[in-house]
Amino acid sequence: MKNDNEKIRALNQIISMIDSQASIYKKERFHMPEARVFAEKKLITDLINEAVFLAGSMEKKPADVLNDLQRLKKSL
Repeated sequence: MKNDNEKIRALNQIISMIDSQASIYKKERFHMPEARVFAEKKLITDLINEAVFLAGSMEKKPADVLNDLQRLKKSL
């Protein structure tokens, strides 16, 4: 099992991907074909779920990060 430092690095990378994808999605969603809107939303949701799982597996759970991820998921 990975230690928390490795998990934090992985979580930071996932959050970076989420930020990037969510920014593109929010900016372009009204001009995207419906299939792409669905695909982008699913990708972001899957990344959020992975981040939540990873954060939840840490010894000291980052509550603020978990709350932010859940809020973002609801806003999609």
